[in-house]
Amino acid sequence: MSTKRTYYDRYLADAGARVYRENRQFSRAKGFHKYSENFLEELPKAIVSTKQKPREHSVDTFVHMYREKHPAEHVPCTKTVYTLIDQGVLSVRNIDLPMKTRMRPRKNKPSEPKGTNSKHLGRSIEDRDASVLSREEVSWSLGSRLGTR
Repeated sequence: MSTKRTYYDRYLADAGARVYRENRQFSRAKGFHKYSENFLEELPKAIVSTKQKPREHSVDTFVHMYREKHPAEHVPCTKTVYTLIDQGVLSVRNIDLPMKTRMRPRKNKPSEPKGTNSKHLGRSIEDRDASVLSREEVSWSLGSRLGTR
């Protein structure tokens, strides 16, 4: 409010920071507890293989089949399931997933070049004899091909 008792909009950094902190309190992920407990119990049974029972599904196929069978339940997406496995929240580990252990991690930095890219085609023209550069004499091999001797 100005001195003439009129209102106007002005940004104040302190008030903006306070509003940001208040809104940020409610913007965090809720964790894995918001997902269906039944889904989290059945996931290891379908994915982990033992000697008596082979593996039934991959993570992706299990998520999609479970969603089709139970449309009312809150089921995480495939990427979220892999994130929960990486964080150690679920009883499934990365070693239980055959494709995950088969893939190699990407290199963090590019490898150094192994050598030069120049081609090695023999002696340079500058290293030839002066008699070759004067072209006074024909070599026998070239002369026999041309028919002159």
